[in-house]
Amino acid sequence: MKILITGGLGFIGKHLSTRLSSLGHKVFIIDKPDQKVPPDLNFYGIDITDKESVISFTEEIDFIIHAAAQSTGYYSQIDHVNDCLCNSLGTINICYLARKLQVKKVIYLSTMAVYGNGENRHENSPLTPLSNYGVSKLSGEFYIKTLKQYGIEYSIFRLWNTYGPGQDMDNPRNGIVSVYLAQALNSTIIKVTGSLQRFRDLVYIDDCVSALLLGLNARCNSQTYNICNSNKIYVKDMLDSIQSHFPEKDISIEVVDSHDGDQAGSTGDNKKLLQAGWKPLFNFPQGLENFVQHEK
Repeated sequence: MKILITGGLGFIGKHLSTRLSSLGHKVFIIDKPDQKVPPDLNFYGIDITDKESVISFTEEIDFIIHAAAQSTGYYSQIDHVNDCLCNSLGTINICYLARKLQVKKVIYLSTMAVYGNGENRHENSPLTPLSNYGVSKLSGEFYIKTLKQYGIEYSIFRLWNTYGPGQDMDNPRNGIVSVYLAQALNSTIIKVTGSLQRFRDLVYIDDCVSALLLGLNARCNSQTYNICNSNKIYVKDMLDSIQSHFPEKDISIEVVDSHDGDQAGSTGDNKKLLQAGWKPLFNFPQGLENFVQHEK
């Protein structure tokens, strides 16, 4: 199949591109212009907030995986205009592209931020986002659903905190595991925003990609799925696990103020995804071991 990945140079996009190519699919990538791009990629430098640029894409495509986004709650509160442009307007423009190309389906990467705080959130739980990011990504879900009237299918995946090799270790605000691991690698102090009793549901990147690939199957049409391990991990325990990989360093923890829109705690229910055929292979200790060894 011919598959277009928006945000294909990002953390999840790169892993998706590699996996899909290995399965024999022809992959095309849209991402921001003026980036270093490997020569073997079918890359198009396009800003998804620019409709004319987006609809200038003319390749024949079967599926679009829409991963491009402003993906940080913190930055959505600092620059709400950019967040809205990327996640709301950008998704509208991708919908226009899907209609122009008459693709079979769009697979949309949403977020656990649409739920706000809570444990064991399932796909029909109340949607009460706390950040502009959660709101803008939720708006994207509704835009994607409008494609049904034009004969274009969709699958929506709400991702919990995804981590692993290839994550941007230079971004101090995106990726809870990568943020703490980067500090452990480069310092003897890990600064933590908010309480050590905050908790998350963590998903290793390979398992995330395996879940997203289920969206290529027709049995997942018109469905929304949580990608999570249904495992509550406190920030304190997360930090203890990271520290255990650096026995040669005396790493201390410094708690600083939380930021506007931050979630105190969130875990999901993954029963629906398991019933769809998902089989996660990595628990947090295994995933963290891979991540640490890769970065070291």
